[in-house]
Amino acid sequence: MSGTITPGVSVLLGPNGLGEFTSVMVKRYAQLHRTPAGTLSLTHSIHARRVLVDSVSAGQSASFALKKVKRSAIRRGMVLAHPDLTPRATWIFKAEVIILYHSTTVLPGYQPVIQCMTVRQCAKIIQIEDRELLRTGDRATVTFRFMYSPEYLKAGMRLVIREGQCKGIGILSQVLFSPEEEQALMTAEVADPPPNAHAEAQEGTP
Repeated sequence: MSGTITPGVSVLLGPNGLGEFTSVMVKRYAQLHRTPAGTLSLTHSIHARRVLVDSVSAGQSASFALKKVKRSAIRRGMVLAHPDLTPRATWIFKAEVIILYHSTTVLPGYQPVIQCMTVRQCAKIIQIEDRELLRTGDRATVTFRFMYSPEYLKAGMRLVIREGQCKGIGILSQVLFSPEEEQALMTAEVADPPPNAHAEAQEGTP
C-alpha cells in the first residue's frame, strides 16, 4: 500500500459485500459527543498510537473518524483508496503458491482460508496450472475464487493459505476483473472436474 491520509480528505471505502466502493470523508476536527452510557467523549479525526496526528502514511497503524459511516458498515478487508485509483474488487485471482504442509493432497475444489493483508476469507481452488494435484513442498500457479464476497487485491501482495493442519504461502501474480475471463475459468472447471470426482462417482455406482 502507499500514500498519505489527512483530515478532510475524501476517499473511497470498500469493497462492501457487493464489491462496491463508497465515497467518504475523514472528519476534519475533534468533536465532543455523548456516548450510549451518557458520558461525554472527545473524538479526533485521526489517531496513531492513541495520539492525535495531522496525517498518516503507508506502513503506519491508525484509526479514522469517517463522516456519516456506521461501524456496522465496516467489515474486515475494506480499504481506503484515493478516487483516482478507481479501485475494483475481484472474485478471482491467481497466485504462485508453495504448500508448506498438507497431510494428503490439494486438488481443485479445495477451499482453504486466504489471508492477505486484512483479508480473511475462504476461497475455492478453481485450477492448478500444469498439475493435477499438490503435495507438501510443491510449487504451482493456482487460481482461486472467493466464496462469499469480492475483495480488493493487487498483484505482488503476499498471502497465507491455511485450513486445519494445511499451511501454504504465496504471492499474487494476477487479479482477474473481466467477466469473460471469469466465465471461461468457471466453464473450464465444469468441463474438467477434479481427478477424484470420477473415482467417487464410480465408487457410488452399483
